[in-house]
Amino acid sequence: MTTKRKRRRGRPRTGQDPMIGTRIPAGLLKKIDKVAMAVCGDRSSAVRWLLEQGLDSTKARLLFRGLRARRRGRAVDNLIDIVAADFRADLARYAARRAPRLAKVQAEIEVLRRRERADQLRMAEADRIAFQEMNGKR
Repeated sequence: MTTKRKRRRGRPRTGQDPMIGTRIPAGLLKKIDKVAMAVCGDRSSAVRWLLEQGLDSTKARLLFRGLRARRRGRAVDNLIDIVAADFRADLARYAARRAPRLAKVQAEIEVLRRRERADQLRMAEADRIAFQEMNGKR
């Protein structure tokens, strides 16, 4: 005798990539819809395309490169640190704008900390270059 398998509730699985849900502000959603119309696709394909473009950007590649194993004293690594710190400060500023009123002060403090860190890295690199020029190593 064969036993009948009980069907699960809801939509059947597609067996493909996992679904990720996110909340998107109305203004950003309008921009995504414009991209979807431009690429003659649906909203999901437009979001995937935008993510791929963003992750292939120069800033993203520098951040990924900065996450790899590092060697001390390399000028390229110092520049990557500066770009990454600027990017983190921009992200913190974006989060502060979207923060609820009660968390706004803490978010603004985080923006100031991130911006200060980026400025410190930039000044340290400028000092290093100036020191090398004074000693004729460049």
